[in-house]
Amino acid sequence: NIGDVYRLQGLHEKALQDLGTALSLKVLLLGENDVSVAITRGNIGLVYEAQGQLDAALEMQQLRLQAMVEAYGEKHVSVANTYHNIGELYRQQKKLDDALEMFNKALDIKLPVLGDGHPSVANTYNNIGSLHRQKREYSKALDMQQKALEIYTPAHGDGHISVADTKYNMALLMHRLGKHAKAREFFSDAAHVYQHVFGTQHQQTLNALFMADKIAKCDEVGTLEALIGGFWSHGDAARHSRSESSSAPDPDQHLSPLSDASLSSSDGAAAGDPFSPTDVGTLSDAGPGGGGGCGGGG
Repeated sequence: NIGDVYRLQGLHEKALQDLGTALSLKVLLLGENDVSVAITRGNIGLVYEAQGQLDAALEMQQLRLQAMVEAYGEKHVSVANTYHNIGELYRQQKKLDDALEMFNKALDIKLPVLGDGHPSVANTYNNIGSLHRQKREYSKALDMQQKALEIYTPAHGDGHISVADTKYNMALLMHRLGKHAKAREFFSDAAHVYQHVFGTQHQQTLNALFMADKIAKCDEVGTLEALIGGFWSHGDAARHSRSESSSAPDPDQHLSPLSDASLSSSDGAAAGDPFSPTDVGTLSDAGPGGGGGCGGGG
C-alpha cells in the first residue's frame, strides 16, 4: 500500500490521504469489522501518533483492537500487538497505570503463544520497564530490562544494537541505584557495540563513552559528587533532537519508545515487531547543566 510507504518515509499528510482512501474502499467492499479494515485503521493510528495526535491515534487503535478480537479471539498475537500499541499511546499521555495494564495484557498473550524467549516478549518487558522507570520504581524497571536482555542476547548476539541499547538503559538505572561499577561495565559494553555499528564519532558512541568515563573519574577521586553536571536532570529527550552545541553529550537522547506492532499492514505472529528496545525515558544523565552528581541524585 502506497500509504504505508508514505508513512515509513515520514510523509504523513500523503500517508493519511492514501490510507483514508483505502479505508473507505475497504469498508464499502468488506464491511466495518474486516481484518484488512482493522489493519488500515491501525496504520492510520500510527500516522496520527507520529504527528502527535494521540487521541486520534488511540481511537484508531481501539477500533483495530475491537476488530482483531472479533476476528481472532483474545489470545492472538495481533491482539497482543494492538494492546501494546495502545499501551504506548497511554504512556505518551502519562496515563501510566492504564499503559501498564495494556502492556501486561500483551505480555499475557505473547508468553504462551510465542514463548518466553521471543524478541517480541522482550520488547514488552522493555516497555514495562520504561513505565516503572517513569514511576520512579527503578528496581522494578531494572528487573524488566534484565529479562529483556536475557532474551535479546541469545536471540541476536552480543553485538546487536538491541543488546547495546538495553545495556545502556540498564546502566542508567544501575547508576541511579548506586551500582556504579556495573553501570560503567554496561556503558562500556554499549559503547563497544555502538563503535562497531555506528562509528567512533556517532552520538550514541560518544554518549556511552562519556558516561563510562565520568563514572570512572568519580571512582578515581573517591567521590560521587560534582564531576558531572546534569546527572539525573529531568528532561524528555526525543529520538531526533540531538544537542549539537553541548559541551557534553546527552546520553539519553537517542533512546525512544517502542511501538511493538509498528507495521500492521501484514500482521501475523510477529507483525511489525522491530525487535529493538524501548527507552529508559527521561533520565538525562550528562547534560551540560543541572544539579546532582555521580551518585544519581534523588
